[in-house]
Amino acid sequence: MASPTKIKRAQQPQVAAAAPNDQEVISSNKLTAIQTASAAKSKLVSTEGNAVQSNASSQADIFDDVKDELILKYARELRLGSTNLVHMYKKIEFTNKQDYILHLMESLYAARRADSIVRNTKMAGFPSDKTLADFDPSNLESKISWKTMCSCSFIHDKQGLVLQGNSGTGKTHLAIALGVQACQQGYKVLFYRTSNFIDTLNRAYESNKLEALIKKIDMCDLLILDEFGYIPMNVTGTRLLFEIIAEHIYEKRSLIITTNLPMSEWNQIFSDAHLAQAVVDRVVHHCFLVHHTGESYRLTHSLMAASLSQEEED
Repeated sequence: MASPTKIKRAQQPQVAAAAPNDQEVISSNKLTAIQTASAAKSKLVSTEGNAVQSNASSQADIFDDVKDELILKYARELRLGSTNLVHMYKKIEFTNKQDYILHLMESLYAARRADSIVRNTKMAGFPSDKTLADFDPSNLESKISWKTMCSCSFIHDKQGLVLQGNSGTGKTHLAIALGVQACQQGYKVLFYRTSNFIDTLNRAYESNKLEALIKKIDMCDLLILDEFGYIPMNVTGTRLLFEIIAEHIYEKRSLIITTNLPMSEWNQIFSDAHLAQAVVDRVVHHCFLVHHTGESYRLTHSLMAASLSQEEED
């Protein structure tokens, strides 16, 4: 039988081995609790940070909108093209102040010029859209070259053109195309059928609105009178047309006239021979005569062209 002392010594190692296990469990649980709390705190901080960041971003967007409204307000006051300005400045890359302002001004100028071309073309009153690229100048006879005509330099020089020729030879086409080209170069143009122009003058005179019409003419750089001489003018129409040409066109702005009558026969369309001569003198002084030769484009390209040719052969 073993002695008590030996038995006591044999049991001591078992008690000593149990104590560290309990401490490890307690320490492990404590560590887990600490890690869980730390993770929760980190998550809370992260959430609060995102909320603060999101709130700051939202406030920045609001401030940007307010600034854009102020930019629009000042742009309107300065007439800088308010609609385009806010979109433009955001697209221009900032390198330095001088280049940024230069590029912004260039963009504003280009936008305003484009708007002006659209506006002037619309206000001109063209009956259709014609271009110089679609016109064949081979049937023209004139002292003014085709290149000079297309440059519209005659408008700058306050000169004019009389496009004379038979029906269908492209007079109206060329007049419209030159008017459109002038609008694209920044000029203001007014286009009228001559008979409508005379009627407009008569109505304005009778209703005491002639001053407003004259003001409109004074604002243009080029007046185009199409189909001049197709319909005779009455006394009032003749007098009013002379006043417009003598006082508001001659040496002040450019004029384009299309007609199928030689200028020697213009006295047939005026009711007053003396006024007719006065109009012719002023038109001749600063206008180039452009003679349209050749056959009628409408006739040669009509659906009946083949049938008409066959009839001539028969």
